[in-house]
Amino acid sequence: MSETSPEYDELCIPLTECQRLDLKAKLKRSSTRDESNSTIVMLHAASADICRSELRELVVPPLEHVAMNKKDIQADIEDVSDGVYSVRLYVAADSPDNLDKQVSIGWVNLDTNSMKALDVTRDPKHPDILKANEAKYRKFISNCIHKPLKAASNCDELNKHASNLAIDIPRSESGMVVIGNGRLQFYSAPDYACKTPGVFILTGESVDAYTSYHEFTFVAYQNSKKTSPVRGWVRSNRLRSNSLGTAPRRPAVRETTQ
Repeated sequence: MSETSPEYDELCIPLTECQRLDLKAKLKRSSTRDESNSTIVMLHAASADICRSELRELVVPPLEHVAMNKKDIQADIEDVSDGVYSVRLYVAADSPDNLDKQVSIGWVNLDTNSMKALDVTRDPKHPDILKANEAKYRKFISNCIHKPLKAASNCDELNKHASNLAIDIPRSESGMVVIGNGRLQFYSAPDYACKTPGVFILTGESVDAYTSYHEFTFVAYQNSKKTSPVRGWVRSNRLRSNSLGTAPRRPAVRETTQ
């Protein structure tokens, strides 16, 4: 039985009644914590959609050299280096040989150091400077780029924080295959600033997914050349269910990617 005040002891005779009341109090506190955590998780899930929408509204409207309707263009951050975020532009493309049902049409670099939006599609060395809305630019940086790291001073702390709030992925849905173009980068925490150098997987590889947080998913990948799986965070939009089920899962160890 948990430690109680003298007043509580005097009211809880016999002992079994004390235990009953103590258990009831614990269950009530646990229920309150669960409801609070659920609210936090819902907020995080909503913020990912908001950030994706804000990114699109920032880079798509000012595009000048596009042949298709802008309303069909979507945008996702693919990589980051020294404050420059590489944004991939794409449209839906449904064909049998297209696993992710989309095709890339261009790239925009968000240079948060100079506060410029650069369309590098035609000529990366001589990019077109987009007339991005400055207010939307600053809002996106504040809400979707810098904000996650304010709650954690480094990637290890952010990883622990995210692991506690991440949404569990059911075992029946945990089998995933990598889709899209290029290498899928691993991160030690769900933030583009926490890239794990030299650790990536390729399109078509299979992974076991455990949890999701913002726009990232914590996965385990078994490399045939290694005895233990590689674990870490990857971008969720590069994963799709393989619809084949999975083998028995090992416990997810949410630690810095090995």
